[in-house]
Amino acid sequence: MKKHRLDATDLLPLIEDTIHSGGTFELTVKGSSMRPFLTHNVTKVELAKVDTLSKFDIYLFKHHGFVVLHRLVKQKNKRYYFRGDALKKIETVEKDAIVAKVKTIKHQGKTITPTAFRYRCKVKLWHVLRLFRKPLLRLMR
Repeated sequence: MKKHRLDATDLLPLIEDTIHSGGTFELTVKGSSMRPFLTHNVTKVELAKVDTLSKFDIYLFKHHGFVVLHRLVKQKNKRYYFRGDALKKIETVEKDAIVAKVKTIKHQGKTITPTAFRYRCKVKLWHVLRLFRKPLLRLMR
């Protein structure tokens, strides 16, 4: 059987159509910017329509010609600031660049709801430990 792999940028029109029509879209995570919460080629996320924007939730957005899946860390004056969990750099985007919100995370046979109390606690702790991320990520390999 022949397999096809498409980049998220190529899938963007299909993702947008699916989300705008009220559906959800499952996407396999590519890249390591969201480690340790999302793993390259292992974690799948279910994307849904953005109703409200909440700090520490994960969103799919367009940024400088790329499609990015990062966490919202701050919002101010109609600007939204995102960062990958394994990164220091922040991306600033306008609301119209935000395409979808992560509704569920599927990782190693488990389905995680990003609003679950335990998951939120881990995310907030990781955010507080920002200065120690690099050595912590080395230990987690």
